[in-house]
Parts: sequence; C-alpha cells; structure tokens
Amino acid sequence: MKTRISSATIGVLASLALLLSVATPANAYAYLGPKWNTQVYVAIISGQPGSNGAGWTNGTNDWNSMTDANLYITPGGAAHVYTYSINSSGATWDGITYWTSTGSTFNSGTKAYLNTKYTGGYDVNKVRGVAAHEMGHALGLDHVSGCHLMNGFTTSRCGIYRPTADEINGINNKY
Repeated sequence: MKTRISSATIGVLASLALLLSVATPANAYAYLGPKWNTQVYVAIISGQPGSNGAGWTNGTNDWNSMTDANLYITPGGAAHVYTYSINSSGATWDGITYWTSTGSTFNSGTKAYLNTKYTGGYDVNKVRGVAAHEMGHALGLDHVSGCHLMNGFTTSRCGIYRPTADEINGINNKY
C-alpha cells in the first residue's frame, strides 16, 4: 500500500523549511550579566599621564552621549566606577576592568585601568578606544569578535574607537 502525501502537506513542509533556513541576525554585543540600577558616577582620577585622562573622559562621554546609560563624570570622591592609569610592565593587557555584583546588579567600586606600558605609545584615538572598551565592560558588555569596540584585542578592532551601532543597541536594550 502506497502512502500519498497531499500537495497541502508538501506546501506546509516547504514553508517550514524556508522559515528554518532564514538566518536570524546576530548581535555584535554580548552581556556580562549585571547592570547598574541607578545613574553611574565615574571618577576620572586626576594626574593620569599622557592622553589617558582625556581617553577616559572621551570614552565615558561617548557611551553617555550615544546610549541610554546615565554616566556622570565626577572629579573624585564617591563613585561607582573608578578609572586609573598604571604601568604594569609584566601585564599583557592595555586595559582591564574589575567588578563585582550582587545578583544582577553591579556593586560600587568597579575599577578600570589603562596600562601605560602600552597606552603610552598609542595615539589619542587608540587610547580613547581602549578606555571606551573598558567603560563598555563597566556598563555590562562582554567581548565579541570582529570589527567592534568590544573586541578583546585592540589590534582586531579595525580602527574603531567609539561604540558601534550594535553595541549602542546592546546598552540601550540593557538600560
């Protein structure tokens, strides 16, 4: 006995196959997990060498002006995020951010660093990009691949020094 498949069944199966073959767009952002539940005060510690102080200011202002995150630069005192420049000669990173969280909320006291071992030889835009990258971590973004600010390798960011449209969307979705 032969089983016949109706043309309606074939049509449904073809439609299903077409739906499954259409790729969903990928996002060029990934989340670390936590977020801030308040406006974020960023302390740009004074006396940072070379273009590091300007890098922190410009990198922070980029996120503030381009996203829904509420970042406020303060000259010191109480803050949620503290920025520093250090010379860590044994390190392999040009920037790094340390944070803690309680549940899904960042705790105050996040510390972000630029390493002058590397940034001392960078132009002002590259320093801005490293600082903006670290501020992206302080806002809750993780590393991604490709030509994006949040790429974990400065040399693989394709000259991008400010948040890309997708990273902006990621922060706006988060906040």
